[in-house]
Amino acid sequence: MLRSEGGTGEFSASGEPLSFVPYRGTREARQLLGVTGEQYEAMHALPRSVGESIPGYNSMDALSMLEEKPIHRIADQDWISQCKELAKADETTSARDVYTTIADSFQQSPQSQGVKDSLKLDLQNEMAELGIDSAEEMAPYRPRSTPELPLVIEELDFGKPPPTFYIGIASRH
Repeated sequence: MLRSEGGTGEFSASGEPLSFVPYRGTREARQLLGVTGEQYEAMHALPRSVGESIPGYNSMDALSMLEEKPIHRIADQDWISQCKELAKADETTSARDVYTTIADSFQQSPQSQGVKDSLKLDLQNEMAELGIDSAEEMAPYRPRSTPELPLVIEELDFGKPPPTFYIGIASRH
């Protein structure tokens, strides 16, 4: 708990307040906001293509936020590219590397640094809730129908990313 929530102050706020909704509720959220799925896509912190290979993951219950389609594509571009390469080679990687790859990909988006930090924290929390140890080997990508991304996106410099926090919980094995 944060100090502002009555806690002891052992934790400090980071990121930016965001509205997340379980994936199953994104259609209703779009309706409330008066936008369409063509304009705003459901963006998961732990991408479905990664989560679907994790026992206990349910994409319909996973939290997501609505994001403009072009921004979502930019945020996904790097992790999709890197994880697809590992999948093609039929390789696994550590959960820590999966986290870092996705977090670094968020960093490339034109979102505010606070939004990027919040997505990284949500990614860390979701992996922890699924009981994933940072050293655990995992399949980084479960191929499914994913629209192709533009080949070139202008590089943006958002400065140095915040410190990365790693999950330190026992493995499910």
